[in-house]
Amino acid sequence: MSTEGTDDEAAARGRQPSRRHRRHPRARAGAGLRVAGTRGEGAAVTRQVLATERVLAELAQVRVAAWCCRRAELVGVLRFAGQLHPMGGRVVVLVTVGSLAAAVRVQRGLYEVYGCRADVLGPDSRPLQVDTGTPPRGTAAAVGHGSGGHRVLITTGGAELARRTGLTDRAGRGLRGVPPQLVAGRVCDVAALWRGAFLTQGGLSGPGRKAELTVTCPTAEAAMALVGAARRLGVPVRSKEFRGQPQAFVRDLDVINALLSAMGVREMLTRWYQPPSRAGVATVEAFGESNLLRARAAAEQACAGVQEALRILGDRVPEHLADAGALRLAHPEATLEELGQRYADPPMTKDAVAGRIRRLLQLAERTPDPSTTASTAR
Repeated sequence: MSTEGTDDEAAARGRQPSRRHRRHPRARAGAGLRVAGTRGEGAAVTRQVLATERVLAELAQVRVAAWCCRRAELVGVLRFAGQLHPMGGRVVVLVTVGSLAAAVRVQRGLYEVYGCRADVLGPDSRPLQVDTGTPPRGTAAAVGHGSGGHRVLITTGGAELARRTGLTDRAGRGLRGVPPQLVAGRVCDVAALWRGAFLTQGGLSGPGRKAELTVTCPTAEAAMALVGAARRLGVPVRSKEFRGQPQAFVRDLDVINALLSAMGVREMLTRWYQPPSRAGVATVEAFGESNLLRARAAAEQACAGVQEALRILGDRVPEHLADAGALRLAHPEATLEELGQRYADPPMTKDAVAGRIRRLLQLAERTPDPSTTASTAR
C-alpha cells in the first residue's frame, strides 16, 4: 500500500503524523547534501592559480635575442592556442592567452618576426591600445586560457602565417603536430617551444608531494611532440588524456625545476622550489632524542620501584618474581621484549615479564615496610 501523502492527510485532519511516517529533523531538504569544494580544496586551487600566474608573468618578461628562438616560441603559441577561422574569403587567426603581458608579447613577436600586424582584444572582445615596445608588467589576469583571457587577432596574412608556422600545409590543410625540424632542433629552440606552449596552455600546482606541471594540448600528436622535445632537454615528460583532452605532464619536483629553468623562469623558482632542507630531519631527530630521554626516565623509575619492592619483601619474595626484578635491575635500559627474549632463562614474552614485575610491585604495596614497623615498635 502506498504511503504517499500520509503526513499531509494526517495534518489536514488535525492529527499528528504517526511515528512511522514522521520526518527526522536531519532529513530536511538539503540537510544531507555535501557542498562541493571544501576549504582544503579551495586553498589548493588558490595555490595552483597563484603559482601559474607567477610563472606566466615571469615568462612574459623573458628576453630572447635569437630570431630562431623567437620563431620557435611563436610556433608553440600558435600550435597550442591558435585557431583558424574563415572570414570573408580569408583566414583569420585567433590566439587566446591568459594575460595582457603575454598577449602583447605575442603581438610584438608576430610583427617583428613574421611582419604580421595583430590586434590585442580584451576580455570584452574590444581592441586594446597598447604600446608594443615594452610589455606591461603584472601577474596573469586569468588562468582559464580560453575564457575570460586576452586574445590576439590576426586578420591580414593569416593563411600565410599558418603555413609558415606549421599549422597548415601548402595546400591549406590543417596539420595536427609540431614541425619535426623544431622538435629535433637545437636545445634553445626546444626550450622556446615549451615556453610558448606553457604561456598559453600551461598550469602549475604545488609545491609539495602533489606538485605537477601540465600543458593542455590540442591533439595527441602535439602532446607527443612536447614529450619528444622535452627529451632533447634531458627532461622526462609523459602524456596522458584528462577529461578527453591530451596533456603533457611531469610530477617530479626536480624535473619541474629543470623544465621551468630551461624555459627561462628564475625568480619564481627561488620562492616556489626549495631544495630539501634539514628542517624536517632536525624535527625527526628532536623527536627521537625526546623519546629516548623519556624511555630512560621510565626505566630509572621502574628500577627504583623494583629495588624498593625487593627491599620490603626481603626473603618473602617469590622466586619467579625475584628473578624478573633482578633482570630489570641488571639491564635497566633494555626493553621488556629484550629482557624476556635475550636475558631470561628460559625465554618468555614481554607480557610475561611486565606481569611479573607488576605483581612484584603490587605485592610490595600490600606488605608492611619493615623499617616503618620497627620504628613504630620503639
